[in-house]
Amino acid sequence: MSVFAYVSGHGFGHWTRSQPVLASCGLAVHVRTNMRALRLARRAEWAQSLAKVDTGPGVVQRGPLDVDPAATLHALEAHVASWPGLIEAEVAAARAAGCRLVYADAPPVACLIARALGVPALVVANFSWSWIYAHLRDGAPALRALAQRCRDAEALADDALHLPGGGGLSHLAPGRARACALWQPAT
Repeated sequence: MSVFAYVSGHGFGHWTRSQPVLASCGLAVHVRTNMRALRLARRAEWAQSLAKVDTGPGVVQRGPLDVDPAATLHALEAHVASWPGLIEAEVAAARAAGCRLVYADAPPVACLIARALGVPALVVANFSWSWIYAHLRDGAPALRALAQRCRDAEALADDALHLPGGGGLSHLAPGRARACALWQPAT
């Protein structure tokens, strides 16, 4: 059995969280990521394969705490427009590798790929990208519409682990998702 693991490339947190889970799952893992996470993923000797795949833009930032909503909108529009071709290519690659599960932390497109492939999608996340996009300040109607498309894709998750420290997860596998407390603050 093999797993196609789609890890958001925005920042290092998604990869840092997913790497130990994927490394210890005991299955053939085909890693799909981009941007910053790609640099870290190249060190994953346990990965069956690694491919640079457009897992989404995250948010475009002018600095560590300064999000650019207009640039994010532009990047997200391009990403969502690429979904049909991306899904087709990923389904072909996943079928060739005998994929039986899609793991997502937490690109919305991963759930669309799983659905097209006919395998379960497991989302592990502390927030959803749709939640981030819907709440960007100065959010244009176009950004809210794209956020809804992402939310619709995320809602296709078959199961989910909701991690602490974020939000926007209620639509991910409702009734099946489990809260996962990886860290408890000191009292």
